[in-house]
Amino acid sequence: MCAEPVDRRSGGRGKKLIKDGDAEASVAHFCLQKLHILPSEFLGLPIKDRAFIIASIQARIDSEKKAAREAKAKAKAPRGRHRRR
Repeated sequence: MCAEPVDRRSGGRGKKLIKDGDAEASVAHFCLQKLHILPSEFLGLPIKDRAFIIASIQARIDSEKKAAREAKAKAKAPRGRHRRR
């Protein structure tokens, strides 16, 4: 009476889908992590609502990338402590 091990993962492909660039899986992952929306809730939304959320996520990502570039540029800029003559 040896019980077989139970695979609790849903197919075991979740992380692979996100890393391999499956756009819908990536958006569902972002919704879960940052917006606290379950993937099933996101995928159950009407297409227009999902499109709006995707556009909002893209705008947030673009804004965060811009802020990171500006912070990096500011860190590289001369401090002004030693004046050049």
